[in-house]
Amino acid sequence: MAAALATTAYSGIDIHATSAADATRDPAHVRTLRSEVARALEGARAQPGHTLDVSLVRLATKVTPTSVEVSAELRAVFSDPHGVILWSSSARAVARGTPRERALVERDAIGAAAQQLGRLVRSRI
Repeated sequence: MAAALATTAYSGIDIHATSAADATRDPAHVRTLRSEVARALEGARAQPGHTLDVSLVRLATKVTPTSVEVSAELRAVFSDPHGVILWSSSARAVARGTPRERALVERDAIGAAAQQLGRLVRSRI
């Protein structure tokens, strides 16, 4: 089962954030994804009614006794007001830290990928 979070229009773009079931079951990751994408799009303008569907499709963690490395992968689809897909893309990011900071490192990886995706959206709208 995938977690999902939809929002009202932001800068003319409805943002729908989801997490693939095999990526993570933690709803906090979906909230982080949605808020980071919204932050990345802050100030951007698009024609009203466009939709950005963003999914966290992979969240991989490598743990050693002294470090943790988290890789996040996002996929996005940008649609017009009629539901026609205009383009799709993906973004990836890696964050590192100590095992004690694992939750923060996961959030950082998701946030960095979302920021990367936000820059891509801004360049295309």
